[in-house]
Amino acid sequence: MEKKIKQLFTKLKRSVINFYLAARGFLGTLILDGGCPTYFTRSRYWNIAITKRQLKAFYPIYNESLKTLLEVIDLLTTEVKEGVDEQFNKATLILLSRSIQHFESIVVLTENGLYGDATALSRNILSDMLMFSYLHLHLELIDLFLKEKSSDYKSNKKFKEAFRESKMIEEMEKRGGSVLSKESFSKISKSLHASSWGIQYYARENSTGLSHHLKYGPGYEFKKSLMMLAVILSGPWDYLTMIISHREIDKLDVSSENWKRIKKKISQLEKPVKKLSVRGLQILMNWERYKRI
Repeated sequence: MEKKIKQLFTKLKRSVINFYLAARGFLGTLILDGGCPTYFTRSRYWNIAITKRQLKAFYPIYNESLKTLLEVIDLLTTEVKEGVDEQFNKATLILLSRSIQHFESIVVLTENGLYGDATALSRNILSDMLMFSYLHLHLELIDLFLKEKSSDYKSNKKFKEAFRESKMIEEMEKRGGSVLSKESFSKISKSLHASSWGIQYYARENSTGLSHHLKYGPGYEFKKSLMMLAVILSGPWDYLTMIISHREIDKLDVSSENWKRIKKKISQLEKPVKKLSVRGLQILMNWERYKRI
């Protein structure tokens, strides 16, 4: 009896906290929006409150990883100015400019319960990472990458062949360094197109997890929010390890105080990043096992 009362009290406490967070977020929005919220404002700010509550373990690790990646960007920018590994660093900075904005966009979309668009952006992050790995292996293509023209994908046969995505994925798979399989890339790409199969990224799962119901606005789903936050949690750390690997293989500076500090931070982040990212993958394999973090 005592155990049941305790469980009931815990549930009640959690409900009160969630209601308080949602109410505070909604009232804050009314002020920030000048009293002119959108039709879905109340739903969106409930989603934000519950996401931050149930997935709060992700935020400090993600912030620390992102902060470290931004420090690396400063170091690479300095090297570009000094002419050190200039071309590859330029390409890296271009890709990071896209990816970091994608990371932050995914956070915003996930918190707001807009998982389909968050999934579409995760596809772009994987594409950026694929390009980074591919250019590392084909330094001779960097100049072609940097001098791209708007018409190259249509009219430049050399460019089209060099950066054909399926070819890039196949090569990385053979080398054992692909960020994702060709099949997985294809599936996630369905979130970008008018696809009856891809609508599942935008729809809500039913209670069995075997089918989906269409939805027409934001709505909280634990499994999808966990999956998306796992992507953006591991993304900055993956970039950090790839950049260090490139520098070590090409015998660039990794022993100065600045780079030693970066390597130390990567090492410190490895365990929490992998632990939380794996939980995101596990939830995909066994949805009902995890209720919160």
